[in-house]
Amino acid sequence: MNWLYLILDVSKTLVIVLAVILLGYILARLVKIVVKLFLVRVLGIDEFLKRKNIQIFEPSFSEFFSNLIKNIVIVLFGLYSLQFTNYQPLINISSLIITGVAYISILVLILIISFVLIRAFIHPLIDSLIEDRSPTVKMFETQLKIAVEGLLLFIIAIITMGYLGILNETLLYISLIILGGVVFSISLAFGLAFSKILEEELRELFKK
Repeated sequence: MNWLYLILDVSKTLVIVLAVILLGYILARLVKIVVKLFLVRVLGIDEFLKRKNIQIFEPSFSEFFSNLIKNIVIVLFGLYSLQFTNYQPLINISSLIITGVAYISILVLILIISFVLIRAFIHPLIDSLIEDRSPTVKMFETQLKIAVEGLLLFIIAIITMGYLGILNETLLYISLIILGGVVFSISLAFGLAFSKILEEELRELFKK
C-alpha cells in the first residue's frame, strides 16, 4: 500500500506543479497584452521611437518589451512551481534561482528603458551641440555617443544593483575599477580624436 500512497502523492504534486505552470503561462499572456496596450495606446512608444529614428527592436519596441516581460513571468512561475515538490533541496535551490532571476530581470528591464531614453534624448542633444559635419568630427561624434551611452548605462547598472541590495563591498570596488578604466579609455579616445581634428584644422590653416 505504501507504493500506492507514494504514487498518489507524486501525482498530486505533479498536478499542482503543472497547474502553477499553466496559471503562470495564462497570466504571462495577459500581462503581455496589458503591457503592450499601455506602451502603444497610452505612451505611444513605437510612434515616438519612429519619429526619433530609433529602429533597433524587431518588430517593434512594444512587442519586444512585452514579450520579454511575458517570458520573465513564465520563467518565474516555472521556478515557483518547484516550491510544491516537497523536496527541500529543490525548494531551496529554486528559491535562490527565483531571487537571482528577479534581480537580473529588474536590472535588464531598467537598462533597456535607460538605453531607449539615452538614444531618444542624449544622442540628439549631442547632435545639436556639434555643428561641424566633417568626416573626422562625425567619427568623433560617433565615439562620443558610444562612450556617453556606455558610461551612463554602467552608472545606472551600479545604482540599480545598489538599490536592490546586491552590490556588496567587493562588487563596488570592482565596479569602481572598471569605471576608472572606462573613463581612462574614453579620455584616451577623445584625446586621439581631438588630435586628429586639430591636425586637420592646422592643415587647413596652413593651406590658406
